[in-house]
Amino acid sequence: MSLCFALVLCAAQAPDSTTAALGFIEDAAGGTAVAPPQETKPAFSYSYVELGYLLLDSDGLDETVQGWRATGSFDFLFGSFLQATYTDASDSGEDYNEARLGVGYHLTLSSSLDLFGIASYARQDLDGSNVDDVDGGGALVAGARYLLTSRIELNGQLEWVNLDESDGGAGVGARYYLTDYISFGANVRFLDNDEELLLGVRLQF
Repeated sequence: MSLCFALVLCAAQAPDSTTAALGFIEDAAGGTAVAPPQETKPAFSYSYVELGYLLLDSDGLDETVQGWRATGSFDFLFGSFLQATYTDASDSGEDYNEARLGVGYHLTLSSSLDLFGIASYARQDLDGSNVDDVDGGGALVAGARYLLTSRIELNGQLEWVNLDESDGGAGVGARYYLTDYISFGANVRFLDNDEELLLGVRLQF
């Protein structure tokens, strides 16, 4: 009798929570499984803006330079996207600038795996104590993005660039999604004798 009185008193004080609890008991008694809500994975987006800190050791410069890189990407039709990137880095009179404008395509193989490719025109300006060159040419990138967990992405790419000469390289990185729209990334990239580290924040939409 005292147990019944306690249940009636709790129901009067918190009807919503008691009703939900009784509903769960009824579902369980009736053999209906109530699954807990699942954490959603952020979709692979190719519409975003990103700004990052860059540390670059370039074979064409005498000093390791540091600066920033800005990237804008827009997914516009059937998996195709436009992408523009600008890099500005300098130190001790050594300057590195690069701009790229290209078109890409991505293919979603599953909710956790995406493949992509980008064909770009690149323009590079090196200005240092032993170099003063401006070169332009084509660049090709092929890569993959993989969601290791609902918030952690791993990615990698192969790259070919033809500026003053033909060079090949590769890069790997990781990304943490703070929300479905904001993420932080870290990437290392090797292109011929150039090595770089990029730490950035991205807003995707």
